[in-house]
Amino acid sequence: MRLVFSFDGAVTVGLATLAAVAAAAWAARRRAPLVTIGLGLAVVTSAVEGLVPLPDLFFEHRMYLPMTGVAIALAGAAGAWLGHRAILIGGAAVLLVLAVGTAHRNEVWRSGVTLWQDVVFQAPERPRGYINLSKALMMETTAYAAAERILAEAARLEPDRAETWTDLSRLRSYLGRSDEAVDAARRAVDLAPTEPKAHIRLTRALLDAERFSDAVAAAETALTRHPGDATLLSYLAQARAGAGSLDEAQAASEAALSVAPQMPGALHASSIVLLARGELERALERAEAARRGRARFRDARSQRERRAFRRWSKAPFRRAGGVSRTSPKPKLTIANWRNRPKRAKPFEGMPPKKTKEPGASKGAL
Repeated sequence: MRLVFSFDGAVTVGLATLAAVAAAAWAARRRAPLVTIGLGLAVVTSAVEGLVPLPDLFFEHRMYLPMTGVAIALAGAAGAWLGHRAILIGGAAVLLVLAVGTAHRNEVWRSGVTLWQDVVFQAPERPRGYINLSKALMMETTAYAAAERILAEAARLEPDRAETWTDLSRLRSYLGRSDEAVDAARRAVDLAPTEPKAHIRLTRALLDAERFSDAVAAAETALTRHPGDATLLSYLAQARAGAGSLDEAQAASEAALSVAPQMPGALHASSIVLLARGELERALERAEAARRGRARFRDARSQRERRAFRRWSKAPFRRAGGVSRTSPKPKLTIANWRNRPKRAKPFEGMPPKKTKEPGASKGAL
């Protein structure tokens, strides 16, 4: 493996800045040793953070540790060259600037949409901001048209990223632009022919466009690369049912259920095939099972949220205070904090432990 390094103007300025900081630290080693220690710590930690080349030049969290050294250097410089009054005035000014900056950053971090809008504003030539902004719009809003335009810009900036074309195909299917969704999915397959998600998206796009024969061909081609994929088998069953090959659709549906018997997509495909064959009762049973499976994942979006809900529902102070799971959380104030329900004791409500009466012997009845 060969590493290729390319230096542009920003990287050159960064290296020159690090060299100047190191020279300043060395010059202040006698009069202000804290400045030398702090600047040395900042240079070393920032150099360690920058050992791995990244496509993005700057990440905010990569400056957390170097800023510790900068704070030490500022404190040493203030103690060596400034008086007490200047230190107080300068410290107050720094605190004011940091407070204003914190308020601004809190507005930026208010939601995923505002965060990635700021990233796109700061770095409009980077595709990552557009990709994550489109995902935030899909998760937090229903602005699918805006998310599609933003993701199309990301695809223009980075046309060789298969995942972007896969997501773009999904968004265009949501918007009812079936032909454009198929084209985007084919582009993803061409860029990543071994990626199962690209083949799954192409088959799904062809199903949404009601091009069942093409969907059958796409699913069968994908299954030669990824045999036994339950999602591809489910889509193959739906495509064959749409094309009128009910016996082959039934075989694909049973194969999907044998691989993933509880997967909602496989159950849904089976219900479609059974309905096409006229088996109404079994189709309703499979459709109901698929609905229950989807509801389980829809109600709890992530494993972290499920763990947090279990911890909240089992909290002793909520049981002791009579707060139901559906009651709104009260506003936190000093008054209701002081009057909050006390935490229940581990053995509260149990009979008191019997104590030995004084003077009673061990064998006394």
